[in-house]
Amino acid sequence: MLEIRWHARFFRTFLFHAGGVFKYSSTLLILVMLLLFATNVITFSYWMSSMFSGSSTAAISSFFLWFMFYQPYGFVAENYADLGYSEKAGLCLCAPSCIAITSRIVSQFESRGDGIQWSNLYDEPSEGDNFTAGTALGWLMFDSILYLSFCLYIENVFPGQYGNPQGWFFFLSKEYWLGREADGHGSAEISDVASLFTASLTWA
Repeated sequence: MLEIRWHARFFRTFLFHAGGVFKYSSTLLILVMLLLFATNVITFSYWMSSMFSGSSTAAISSFFLWFMFYQPYGFVAENYADLGYSEKAGLCLCAPSCIAITSRIVSQFESRGDGIQWSNLYDEPSEGDNFTAGTALGWLMFDSILYLSFCLYIENVFPGQYGNPQGWFFFLSKEYWLGREADGHGSAEISDVASLFTASLTWA
């Protein structure tokens, strides 16, 4: 236990404060930001793996698409202050652009000497800018849900050679969410299994 606390103190002191990257910000909040971004990477990888059967093709395509997802922010970085709320929200649909915007907001608070804290999570990073750090973190969370939803949809509609494809509207059916018991077949199947089990005991 003591060793874990020592490593945690080392991580906080040397990587955050002594390094001067996030000198004033809450360590826990920065870790939450990085954790959300790591979740983006994982769900994005699942999404890409559902679209390609070959590992090499999936790896190359994933790298290329991930790079392209950063380009929207790269194109508007110099004119970021002129963007509206909806435009920034649109950029945040691409996880790399979203983490870039989040980092930009955190750096604005760092430059003021306040750092990003739980208390100022929804404060304006600059005058007239209502796209806050809390909003950006919310978009990071939404991106993970969105990418995972894409993955699950593709896996069900286009399952590959050995899967059983479902209709494009499968998520609207009651059977998908409640199972086959929703249409009355579940109880019959359970009764059949019970009968077979009883018969096997009798023969034994």
